Amino acid sequence: MFIQTTLQEAIDHEFIKITNYKIKLDSLEYPFFESDSIQLLTRKLREERKVIIIFFDQFEEILTKNSWISIYDDFLEVANEINYIQENIVFGFSWRADIYLPAKSPQSEFWYQIKRISTTIDLNNFIFSEKDTAQALNKFEIFLINNTHIKKLDSSIKRWLLDNCQNMPWLLKKICGEIHKETLKSVDFKSKQIINNIDIKKIFERDIDEIKKLGNIYYDCLKYIAESSPVLQQEVIDKYGSDVIHKLLEDHLIIATGSNYKIYADIFREYIVNNKLPLLTISFTPRTSIVTTLKIFKLLNSNLTKLEAAKNLNLKYKDGKSTIENAIQDLQKFLPLETQQNSGLVKIPNNINKLNDYEIAEIFADYLESHVLIQEIYREYQPDQCFHYDDFDKILLKNSYVSTTRDPKDYRSRFLSWFCFAGLLEIRQDEWIYRPINSRKGKHKGNVSDCEFRNKRRKDKSKGKYRQLNAFDLL
Repeated sequence: MFIQTTLQEAIDHEFIKITNYKIKLDSLEYPFFESDSIQLLTRKLREERKVIIIFFDQFEEILTKNSWISIYDDFLEVANEINYIQENIVFGFSWRADIYLPAKSPQSEFWYQIKRISTTIDLNNFIFSEKDTAQALNKFEIFLINNTHIKKLDSSIKRWLLDNCQNMPWLLKKICGEIHKETLKSVDFKSKQIINNIDIKKIFERDIDEIKKLGNIYYDCLKYIAESSPVLQQEVIDKYGSDVIHKLLEDHLIIATGSNYKIYADIFREYIVNNKLPLLTISFTPRTSIVTTLKIFKLLNSNLTKLEAAKNLNLKYKDGKSTIENAIQDLQKFLPLETQQNSGLVKIPNNINKLNDYEIAEIFADYLESHVLIQEIYREYQPDQCFHYDDFDKILLKNSYVSTTRDPKDYRSRFLSWFCFAGLLEIRQDEWIYRPINSRKGKHKGNVSDCEFRNKRRKDKSKGKYRQLNAFDLL
């Protein structure tokens, strides 16, 4: 039984100091925690001020499979007893927020009972941050130094991974694997700066195509594991053979967990089963407004050097640090631009330099619709609903783009200029921000002259409460 096993491991690994002690359950029936041996352990937890957490990850696997319904009562009994005894033992579950449970299903009733006695924590507030990504990359670099001829992770690759893999540890692991195998080089990271769903689809399709080349049985096995996950290892081996399993493991498309096999990432499993791509999140912070950025882009596109572009706009340019550099860095998040150090020119591919403003806005929209701020706004507001500048400032603060000690106006105007140019938001009635009626087709889209928003604030407070108005190529 998982409770007995977990508590015994806490003792065996000396988390709790009870020498040569064995946990015994008086009965496998409820209540479980009245056992004398468990009560001794709970007393020790209190004395040593320690907590044991019994945690079930990926609980959606159980919630979405009818074959697991018979164990719901057992889970509920354990949860109720742990809630009742109020000891230093925590019973936890994690699950994806996008699963659907029919209202009158046994799964829905079970989850309703659990939630009544639980505290829900939204893990979107604890994303795989840039700090987490940097720590993982440092460990990966140490691995490369110790195990390969690669002695250092290129700084441009590091920057790319930091920009693209926040909140996506699976993607970080995937790309680091390709770097280790040397199927990705520094040059591969220059063609595109921010990853989008098109790139993710290419990654998934590449994996599928490569395995299909070996024969249909390999993909059939992969799909069987995806549809049946978690599935017993022996069951899969008996059905498809150990050679097929070995190859899928070798290519890191499946992993062994306990006595089961599963797909290496839930979102890849979902793509195999439902052809559904993950919801990506980017956290790009523009350094310049879209108006300034596109002015500079057009000058650079006319073969002016960075210094000449700065003089044309009467901008100070010293030691390579200026508005010009900021604009180039912003553009490089979306467009494959390369700066030439000696000449001061910026190399812009022919297919990019011929784009008009609306076509550029379309490219920006491909990425910015996955922005953490846009995703939050779209969750909160329906098409043609609006919110005030103050509400936008609160969203910036909530997502740590500004602090309580800084004025958000500059950040607000910059973000709004990019979002409105991309057609993802629009401004009406001065300081009211609207979610467009048609997605990605806000009235300012591609109209750069409409996207310069002033930081003025009205003194009129008569409105009271704001109202809702109608109106990869890498892989």
